[in-house]
Amino acid sequence: MLLLLLAQGCSANSPQERWNVVLDAPAQDVTIPLGESLYVRAHSDMERPAQGMSVIVNDVAVAELSVSSQEGNPPLWVGEGFWTPLEAGTYRLFVRLTGVEGTFDSNAVRVTVAGEPTSTPVSPPVVASSTPPPTTASQAPLVELSADATSLNAGTCTFLHWRVDNVQPQSIDLNGQSVPPQGEMQVCPCSTTQYVLNVLAGDQYTQSVTLQVSGSCVTPTSTFTPTIPPPPNELQFWADATTVQAGSCTFLHWDSVNALRVYLNGKDVATSGTKRVCPCTQKTYNLTADFTDGSNQARSLTINVRGSCATPTFTPTFTPTPDTTPPPTPALIGPGNTNGNQPPHASCPITLQWQAVSDPSGVIYQVRLDKFNYSNNTWATIGTWNTSATQYAVPTTTLFCDVGKYRWRVRAVDGANNAGKWSNWFFYEIPLL
Repeated sequence: MLLLLLAQGCSANSPQERWNVVLDAPAQDVTIPLGESLYVRAHSDMERPAQGMSVIVNDVAVAELSVSSQEGNPPLWVGEGFWTPLEAGTYRLFVRLTGVEGTFDSNAVRVTVAGEPTSTPVSPPVVASSTPPPTTASQAPLVELSADATSLNAGTCTFLHWRVDNVQPQSIDLNGQSVPPQGEMQVCPCSTTQYVLNVLAGDQYTQSVTLQVSGSCVTPTSTFTPTIPPPPNELQFWADATTVQAGSCTFLHWDSVNALRVYLNGKDVATSGTKRVCPCTQKTYNLTADFTDGSNQARSLTINVRGSCATPTFTPTFTPTPDTTPPPTPALIGPGNTNGNQPPHASCPITLQWQAVSDPSGVIYQVRLDKFNYSNNTWATIGTWNTSATQYAVPTTTLFCDVGKYRWRVRAVDGANNAGKWSNWFFYEIPLL
């Protein structure tokens, strides 16, 4: 069989500016031998449903195409089928679409059927005929349909084979689907199914085969969930200050992704955490991590010290008055505002900033960061940190940079461990870009 595949064309008999139906195959003028079936395919992107597509030869409808739809915006309507010319000659062929808005014709091509020439133009045959064409004993119509196996378990497959010969068909279909005069098809029925081969050639010829199926196909009930690759291994290690005065303190911070265990100077610590250190001399801190995939990473951080720690030469003879006064509440700078319903947008990297407060015994700041859980409409704390600075750089991992709504606040704690009041919440949102 001659199969001429997709090409674009443009014509219509409506006053619209573009084609509503396009002839894809044959895409151009073609010559075929007498007795050959011609594959015909057309498509339309009309928004309203297509009610039917007909093959028009010399202005006469000779075959109906099988029409299916493909998802899209607008949807794509595709018609497919075959036309078998019964006589040699030259024909004008196009496809006519019938829809709710009327009928529309595709571009036309010229089909030349090679054979014994005729002296007058040939008109195509009418599809239906009440009297079958005469046959002889040696040219009896041959219509065959068979299966490799007729007893199957549900869901298993077999091949159907068919052959149509000694007849010039106007249409051939297998269970309503247009097929060529000879071919095969793999089928995998879930229940006992009868397959019927219909051949229209003036008269109608039919062959059928029934596939007996045992059991039933199991339809999975679970929803497919795409596999999301895990984030890459990560180990971060930093300090609020890498140079301090002897006896003064700073905070070490670390964060990790996919870590099973984390060690600070050989001691087991949390996979993400903070430690206050007050070195009297230069000191190097070593952080190592073991990851879920068996790999490991190491980071080191050196704190430089100016001066030396002084050793008191006398013991005070008085008992100092206990400090019970907490430090003031810091004022927040940003990012964010106090309106939880209309928070400003932010994006990573994010640095939380606030105004400094003071206390005779010195202060550190405690920072808390929450994230809104849309599934249960509650806030969940995702990070708490201590720092001696008036700002804090939020880690840039997925937990802290994902799309969503966040809130944060700060309070001061003095050297006597008196905690001040928390500041008001500041809200910000990381939008979907």
